[in-house]
Amino acid sequence: VRLDQLFAASRFEIIGATPLFRLTSHVRAQPIAVALGHRGIHVRRFTEHPEWIRFGLPGAEAAWLRLERALAAATSEGIDTGISAPSP
Repeated sequence: VRLDQLFAASRFEIIGATPLFRLTSHVRAQPIAVALGHRGIHVRRFTEHPEWIRFGLPGAEAAWLRLERALAAATSEGIDTGISAPSP
């Protein structure tokens, strides 16, 4: 339930679920996956369905907090890839 609420708040659609994984869909899935990877959150992407991302269920509370922060940053205005834009 907690993971589902996190995805709903981040505008992901849950399209598949098991006790350990959630398969989600998001229009910006690819850049979000890259941004999560820059933050050490590893997800499964699908070449044949670029709008899909599969997430594993976090374990300890620290992992939940890390996922929550990383997902919030990755889905906020413009995708934050962890790479700074050059100064003008």
